[in-house]
Amino acid sequence: MNRTILLLSAIVLLLSSCAKKIDGTTDETMKASIKEIMKSLDDEKKKKFNESMMLITLDEFAIKKLMEDGEVDETVLNTKAKFDGKTADEIIAEGDKIKAEMEQKKKEQAKGEIGE
Repeated sequence: MNRTILLLSAIVLLLSSCAKKIDGTTDETMKASIKEIMKSLDDEKKKKFNESMMLITLDEFAIKKLMEDGEVDETVLNTKAKFDGKTADEIIAEGDKIKAEMEQKKKEQAKGEIGE
């Protein structure tokens, strides 16, 4: 029983480590790794991946703008760090999370406007 669990855990770990990840070390490695990930995705997942990357990037810039810090370079670095080491599925999950948060904010805003 314990051997089975250990074997299954090892297989899951091995498979998860095989997933292609974004390398945010430099701009060039990041572009190359994103390109490589895109090649491995079907059309539907490519669309979700691109949408999620845009949502994550815009979310980072929107937060920075709200703070009115004006540090665009730092924001770019923070955004790059958010992508570094992530798989396509992790990027898509983060995009889905941001999208859900945006939907919730819209609903709350609409309720507030109705209540006025």
